Amino acid sequence: MNPEQSKLEWIEYKSDKNAPIARWGHSCISHLGNLYIIGGRNTIDFNDVHRYSLTENKWQKVLLRIFI
Repeated sequence: MNPEQSKLEWIEYKSDKNAPIARWGHSCISHLGNLYIIGGRNTIDFNDVHRYSLTENKWQKVLLRIFI
C-alpha cells in the first residue's frame, strides 16, 4: 500500500462496445496486465475468449486458430 494513500477505493470504469455479453459459468485468468474471459453461458453456451486490457480499459475478442 502506498504510504501516501490512506484508504483504498473502487473506481468504476465505463465499458466499451466490444465487451462480451453477460455470462456465468465462465473461467477468468489474469496474465501480463490482461484479464481473459473464457466460455460460459447465458441463454446459450459460449465457446469464445475475450481479453480485457487493464492499462487501456479495452475489450477485444481473441480469435483462436486450431490446427489439426
